[in-house]
Amino acid sequence: MANEVTLVQSVNPFAKHPPVLTWTDGEGDVAWQVRPLWIIKDLMCMHKWLNNVNCLTNQAFNRNEASLISHYRNRLWATEEQSFIVQRKEQLVGQLDIIPAAVSSLAMMHPVAEDELALYYVFPGEHLSVEYWLQTMAYFCKLALKFYPVTSLYLEIPVDQRILHSKVGYAGFRQVNEYWNQERQVHLYMISDSEH
Repeated sequence: MANEVTLVQSVNPFAKHPPVLTWTDGEGDVAWQVRPLWIIKDLMCMHKWLNNVNCLTNQAFNRNEASLISHYRNRLWATEEQSFIVQRKEQLVGQLDIIPAAVSSLAMMHPVAEDELALYYVFPGEHLSVEYWLQTMAYFCKLALKFYPVTSLYLEIPVDQRILHSKVGYAGFRQVNEYWNQERQVHLYMISDSEH
């Protein structure tokens, strides 16, 4: 279920905020939560993930600590963007960013509408299988489409992240384009409100 809050809103990056999406297991216990990133606690984990050779991400940014703080602080303060941490029970298992597709770099490569979002991820490659991570992203997208005024979410995956490409279709994403973006080749996938 979704809490009664806006999916994308400006938040204090240095405070802990309640989840925007929560789903439960078969026994009614909270199994997964998606909440705004909390710089004070979450960024240490993010820095560790990004410096792990197994980490998968579709974002290009400077990975030193000061640059990460600046990147996520600005995104959390923004009114049309958001950074989320994904928790499985008490374990942090990944990070998701959403921004309007119209202002993302993919808008130069693929036609997008005002009510569509671009999804960016950091997957640490540990604690969770690729299949579960893709299912988690897909479920996040489907809940966002159900509870918020969004018609589609786009997901760029770099071509060299073959393990994600081999599984992404099973999670409900469909490929809609392929191009070079920021000096790397990517496949563009999407989930829309007509597909869930």
